[in-house]
Amino acid sequence: MIKISSKNLPIAHDTSSFFLPWMVMLMVFFATITTSFSISINSMLYNLEKSISGSLTVQVIPKPNMSMAKLKEEIDITVDFLNEYKGIEKARELTRGQLKDLLKPWFGDNEILDNIPMPAMIDVTLDGKTPLDIDKLKEELSLKSPLASIDVHYLWLSKLISFSKSIKFLSLLIMSMVAFSTAITVIYAASSSLDVHKEAIWLLHLIGAKDNYIAKHFSIRIAILSFLGALVGTLMAFCMIWIVGSLIKNINGGILNHSSLGLKDYLMIIIVPFSAVILSTLTSYVTVWQRLKRML
Repeated sequence: MIKISSKNLPIAHDTSSFFLPWMVMLMVFFATITTSFSISINSMLYNLEKSISGSLTVQVIPKPNMSMAKLKEEIDITVDFLNEYKGIEKARELTRGQLKDLLKPWFGDNEILDNIPMPAMIDVTLDGKTPLDIDKLKEELSLKSPLASIDVHYLWLSKLISFSKSIKFLSLLIMSMVAFSTAITVIYAASSSLDVHKEAIWLLHLIGAKDNYIAKHFSIRIAILSFLGALVGTLMAFCMIWIVGSLIKNINGGILNHSSLGLKDYLMIIIVPFSAVILSTLTSYVTVWQRLKRML
């Protein structure tokens, strides 16, 4: 009875030993980056929706040459109306300093914020108990204060959600292409290795080796090479993720700061290289086994 040993099949040195790990490394790198990007987008939308749920914003845009006293009167009328409206817990005017803080992630801390005109902003918190008819609120608010307009967060958030769905589809497409390319690469590597070691395989058959034994031996070798490539590709991808995350934190990138990755997200990303190794192993086993049936 022949035992499985690396000495029985002299296949440790051929072109696939160099070619396969590099290809798997690149495939895993791109797949890991794609997965982390998709998860980051979902995380950003979830955190945004969580932070702005139960709130809306009201702008009071002054007319040309309108005095500050008249504008302040319009703001007070709007705030009082909103605070008395059923379904609204609290309404408060944002100071110019607070508005500047909101714009700093995009403009930075420079003098341009002191010179640009800013509309009066009123932050509105909903009580979450009484359903609020936004259209009715807009109509009543326009009668009370024609200069006021409501910015409903879910309108622009819905556009981001649509964008997220497109990103998910694109990610799935890229992952499918990576999986297909990995399988083709493994098939080519396994077939090439079979051709190189054809004589040794004939001798093994003569002394009683079965097809599944040879196929298993090849798949173990492919699994080791794939694991080495996947390991390097994953480390490179994690380095890239860390660098991008550090840049986002340093530039204080607005809504990008909501796109954080947690422990569960990293565990999901780790599935990518293991999936690549499993795919390579199974593909190589089936490929070798099918080729042996035709060869012998």
